[in-house]
Amino acid sequence: MYTVSKMLGHRHVKTTQRYTRLLEDKKRETIQRIVLEL
Repeated sequence: MYTVSKMLGHRHVKTTQRYTRLLEDKKRETIQRIVLEL
């Protein structure tokens, strides 16, 4: 997480953690929208 934080130019790792949390939430929302017709 620290390495990614620095690569993104964030001063604090907590900033990167927030973005990670938001991305996880968005992924879950997107997966729930997928409807499979078998």
